[in-house]
Amino acid sequence: MTVTLAEILDKYLGTLSGKGSGKKATIKKSPAQQTLVETKKELSRFVSWLSPNKNPETISPPEIEHYIQQIAPSSSELTSKLTILKSFLAYINSSGFSSTKLSNHVRIPKVTRALPSLSHSTRLEDDVLQLTDQGLKNLSEELDLRKGKRTEHALDIKNAAADKDVRENSPLEAAREQQGQNEDRIKEIEAILSRAVPVQSQAKRSKIASLGSTVQITIEQDSNSGGKSEASYVLVESTEADPEESKISISSPVGKGLLGHSPGDEVTITTPKGQSKYTILAVS
Repeated sequence: MTVTLAEILDKYLGTLSGKGSGKKATIKKSPAQQTLVETKKELSRFVSWLSPNKNPETISPPEIEHYIQQIAPSSSELTSKLTILKSFLAYINSSGFSSTKLSNHVRIPKVTRALPSLSHSTRLEDDVLQLTDQGLKNLSEELDLRKGKRTEHALDIKNAAADKDVRENSPLEAAREQQGQNEDRIKEIEAILSRAVPVQSQAKRSKIASLGSTVQITIEQDSNSGGKSEASYVLVESTEADPEESKISISSPVGKGLLGHSPGDEVTITTPKGQSKYTILAVS
């Protein structure tokens, strides 16, 4: 019986929480400090993007590379996100669920302390970034939360530094790394908010799919998959994209394919999963 990607994720999360059996999964360096909730959220997004029922043997390197492109390049937590993904893919291979070493296709960049560039996530001219009202609210709330964590991070560093042998002091290294990532994200959010404006009201009222629109569709899979399904997506910038909340980037294949279409339109879109026909039901 074939084990699905969703089932493997449950097993993997079990090893992280100590409830599972078999090989102990580990996440190196700073991502080892990631909470189970954060790890589950990141990997659930990956599994949802590929398909929970997917056979791990059918996962291809191009699919992995395409998924990585969906992660905002400006994210200060890119290293953590990729390390979590790399560890999960390594677990899939080492546990015998796939014969392909997919983790080799996840390249983790070195962490820098420079202010992240917004050039890849900003699609508008004059350095302006349009975000939904909810997106602006979420960023403001995250900024307040991260600023509130500054004292906590400083205390973690102080406690870890109490170990005089700093040569092999992984907790100290991890605490400093988390503090650095938190400060990077604060700078990133502040930079985004300084350029952000609400999505234009006329775009919201338009019956043409555009940035900020909610698009209701039916999806007809190719002949190999068969069947139809309905979905509703909100078209957003890559900085707001969140598949779990049905918010898709206008830079993604589906988001790009839906842009400019109206109710009744049919459009064929090719993704790593194959080719599908999308019928626009409503735009709001």
